[in-house]
Amino acid sequence: MIFNGDGAMSLAEFWTIITTICAFIISGSAAFNIIVGAIKKLRAPEKTQDDRLKVIEERLDLFETYFLNDKKRIDAIESGSRVTQRAILALLGHAIEGDNQEQLESARNQLNEYLITR
Repeated sequence: MIFNGDGAMSLAEFWTIITTICAFIISGSAAFNIIVGAIKKLRAPEKTQDDRLKVIEERLDLFETYFLNDKKRIDAIESGSRVTQRAILALLGHAIEGDNQEQLESARNQLNEYLITR
């Protein structure tokens, strides 16, 4: 027999109390697992959306890199086109007037500079 301050407690009553406490702990743990599972199910669409957004953002970063590279190439093409157009204008002026030596030399120097630094 196990004694407390008020009277005697049998071994069966003691095991009943211990079993009740264990059952309460197991029930609480099961309830906790159910709640955690429900929260995970509720957040599953949000996680899926976050994963999709992450992939989209990575692709966007890659495309931005491509666009910046394309912009640099287009700017270089435009720069070369301006130099070529100046050279053509100088040639036309020389062909028409016959005395555009300074413009021809300037256009040649600009074209050489462009081709060297390109």
